[in-house]
Amino acid sequence: MVFPILYAPESLLFARQFPAEIRYSGISVSVQLAGVLGGGFAPMIATQLLAMGGGSPRYVIAYLIGMALVALVCTALMKRDPPRHRAA
Repeated sequence: MVFPILYAPESLLFARQFPAEIRYSGISVSVQLAGVLGGGFAPMIATQLLAMGGGSPRYVIAYLIGMALVALVCTALMKRDPPRHRAA
């Protein structure tokens, strides 16, 4: 139920990051690469971090905080649209 609320603005945001000539490929490569690197390896990394912490989730929590900070920096560096002036 919540995913459509997230995906609608996400599509527009991604579309504005690439020029029209490479938009389809740019979005596709970006989303797939993020899925592989961010989601594909996360279970293995979490398992290793749990083993290193003796079952304590503190390293996993630190990893999640680190990934959230990376996402925050990337979001801050995203291209912004110039302000639009509406005709009266």
